[in-house]
Amino acid sequence: EIIKVMSFTAASTNCNNNRKASNSSCHSDHGDMIASASAPGKLILFGEHAVVYNQPAVCAALSDLRICVTAKATTDDGYLEVRMPDLNDLFFRAKMTEIYLKPNNNDDHLYQDQIDAILRSYTELDDFSIQALAPVIYLVNKILFPTMSLIESTSSTPGLHIYVQSASLPVGAGLGSSAAFSVATAAALYKLHMLLLKFQTTTKPENLEEEKVYEWIGRPPLNTLQTINHYAYQAERMNHGTPSGLDNTVSCYGGIIYFTKNEKDGSFTKEQILDDTKTTPSLRVLLTNTGVPRSTKKMVQNFKTFKQNFPHVANGILDSCGAISKAFYSMCQQEKLDPTTMSLLIETNQSLLRAMRVSHPSLERVCDITKQQFGLPTKLTGAGGGGCAFTYLGSNSTPNIDTTTHQMINAIEQQRGVKCMESNAGGPGVLWVVPPSIATSENSRSTNRYRRNTSWLLMTGISLAGALLILSSRQRKR
Repeated sequence: EIIKVMSFTAASTNCNNNRKASNSSCHSDHGDMIASASAPGKLILFGEHAVVYNQPAVCAALSDLRICVTAKATTDDGYLEVRMPDLNDLFFRAKMTEIYLKPNNNDDHLYQDQIDAILRSYTELDDFSIQALAPVIYLVNKILFPTMSLIESTSSTPGLHIYVQSASLPVGAGLGSSAAFSVATAAALYKLHMLLLKFQTTTKPENLEEEKVYEWIGRPPLNTLQTINHYAYQAERMNHGTPSGLDNTVSCYGGIIYFTKNEKDGSFTKEQILDDTKTTPSLRVLLTNTGVPRSTKKMVQNFKTFKQNFPHVANGILDSCGAISKAFYSMCQQEKLDPTTMSLLIETNQSLLRAMRVSHPSLERVCDITKQQFGLPTKLTGAGGGGCAFTYLGSNSTPNIDTTTHQMINAIEQQRGVKCMESNAGGPGVLWVVPPSIATSENSRSTNRYRRNTSWLLMTGISLAGALLILSSRQRKR
């Protein structure tokens, strides 16, 4: 897979600098290896649905809405432990020997069957948990098992602990949380793989760039990004069959990516619009999660039926959607985003999606509020029929943007079940980060409960003391 690089950025260059981490970020006190990575969600700016019919689409990384995965290899544990406190407090523990996948000449369907059988043998896991854990099982087998088998240990079996922080990126909202999780997990495990090669085996990396990987904090080098993206895409196939690769590519490389579908074989050409050496205004957006469940399959079928009934009208709509993506692409080539033109493109694309029968009353209400009360354009993102919409706020230099955004959030969130989130579209993709304290994260809930209980006891004590003083005073007066 080849990613073309063009001159456009929407993120701070500081986020992408490759900096050396101290050794303390790679080792725990008792010698275990640890690595962390975070990956962003994605936002389809233009071209959803039309991309299925060979029209271009534009997708951006949501740099502020990220999933962080921390992986720690233990020398004597012998278990895989996965903790996902933000996903229904999911906790999974199994012997490393019980999650081993038998070689099958890279037949993904056989891997899917093996993973499903392994996870369903743990009867306490529901379908949601199985879907969340499937990429982990695949990536551990593909990335880490070959390395862990090289660890010199005669008296114990190595283990692996994985901790996932995902509160900032909502699940099931069409913002690419599944792909972000696969990308972050692949990146964390790949760095852990390099740490194990460097410090606990006699095997040497194949080249100098790989040898330096263990020291890096920030965006991984290009060759490593390609490896991470490959693993993430294969992990996505464990749940989604044959995904387009759009979500994981955006999450991995970041920036804004222009997608076109090849008519002959159905594959996608991806052109990244990113250059960290230049700075252009960011795409500041307000995301609104309507809370309305969406069905991608149903929305795709809705437009397919419309196209069958009115082919000439549908083809005209598709051509118009493609023209919008191309117009945005041209602006990116000029390294200038004109707010007036952006607003026109967004509003026109939303009108076309409405004509395609993939919008929803909850989405239209958001469009009406932002346009009529604040003069800002909004369109749905993703499949439609519910899910999320985004409002273009301009750049950080837009006058009074913070006050306007605050007022707009208050107006939108008056609807029941609606939640708003701010983000910048087009920022950095996957990043290696300094590992957080897993123990602190795992104990945070119990610590908060302790603090609440302590505060309740303190307030109760103060109230009782006050009541006793009042009673004593009245008795003295008598």
